[in-house]
Formats: sequence, C-alpha cells, structure tokens
Amino acid sequence: QKINAKLHDGVCQRCKGILEWRVKFSKYKLLSKPKKCVKCLQKTVKDPYHIICRPCAGKLEVCAKCGKEEEIVI
Repeated sequence: QKINAKLHDGVCQRCKGILEWRVKFSKYKLLSKPKKCVKCLQKTVKDPYHIICRPCAGKLEVCAKCGKEEEIVI
C-alpha cells in the first residue's frame, strides 16, 4: 500500500510508465541499502531502479533512471 502511494518524480515519461507498471503488477521492490550514483560515485541513490542520485539528476537535468536528457516529468 505504501508503494502504491509513492510518487515517481525526476524521471522521463518512459521511465515513469515503467515504474508505474512495476507497481501495478507487484514487481516493484524497494532497496535495502543505498546504491552508488554513476555521476558522483557516492552511495546516495535511495530510489529503486534509479542509477543517478536526485541532486546529480537535478543539476544535470537528466532522467534519474535511464540517464538520458529527456523532458523530466514532475
């Protein structure tokens, strides 16, 4: 129930659709510990299926999940 209420922000439209599909079909799994960001190399990625932390994604204006410079959905 908590997962269903989660907002997916900082990702492009395609990645948002993928994450919503994972939630809808109960495939969405939370992270147990933070992952390493591919830009700053710090263990700051707290969202599942993301590769870039929120500060880096916001600063570089890229999708936090795929890393592409597409329009970010808020």
